[in-house]
Amino acid sequence: MKTTTFFILAMIVFANTNGQNYIPFPTENTVWNYQSGDPESVYNTLQEITGDTSINNISYTVLKIITVQFNPLIPIDTTTSYNFVREENKKIYTYDSDNALEYVLYDFNLDSADLFSTYPGTTDTLVVYNKDSVILNNGQYRNRIKLMGSIGGDTLYDNWVEGIGRTSRYFWEAGESLTCFTTGNVNLISDSCFYLDVKNPLPKQKLSISPNPANDYINIENISDQYKTLEILNINGQVITKYSISADNNKINISALPKGLYILRFTGQNDVFVDKIVKY
Repeated sequence: MKTTTFFILAMIVFANTNGQNYIPFPTENTVWNYQSGDPESVYNTLQEITGDTSINNISYTVLKIITVQFNPLIPIDTTTSYNFVREENKKIYTYDSDNALEYVLYDFNLDSADLFSTYPGTTDTLVVYNKDSVILNNGQYRNRIKLMGSIGGDTLYDNWVEGIGRTSRYFWEAGESLTCFTTGNVNLISDSCFYLDVKNPLPKQKLSISPNPANDYINIENISDQYKTLEILNINGQVITKYSISADNNKINISALPKGLYILRFTGQNDVFVDKIVKY
């Protein structure tokens, strides 16, 4: 199985973690892009902080999560969910709304050989087998914790970075990698992250793209002189193709694109508008 490991290229590893200030988990203006897979499907997950909320009189940061599943045997499936997290004493807690309980998602107090329980009421535990540090795109060092354990008889490897969370996880034939991380409008892993719906500068006149999902062509409606260029990007932030657009040139041929999720980025002199389409 092939899994994306781009984040490794964006971080240089150092063994010494002494003398580095702790970086807390973000509470605003942050985006994570993950890619994961198993022998049957590939999943692209876009996660973004969208605000905060209170549960049982406790404040949580709200993360909106959109996951797109690609499987050649079934139609493309998109799901939307929400996660609720908070930090206290270098521990990142999450609230499981289905079971109405809170548990520790990450614990950055852990040291080598410490044990970590993955979920309340289970015997599944991980052990810290290494601690090191990494350097991100902006030259900043972050401490990293590397864990491993046996879950259901199979070995799981999990890597956490301060102020980011999980950067990779491998279990049996499945894997997950963080392909992009942006916080405070600074790309710390990769060069371009995709946003869900809250951080893009929205234009006064919103464009309309149809059909969506699409196979051969998409039509762009409400084009004005505000936008001159359309770029189509894949889930890894790479520009696949670029078009000049206008009210008279608003039909885009996407038939050559492989099936999957794509980002449409419209740019003009003063505005940027971002949307997403599914090619089937």
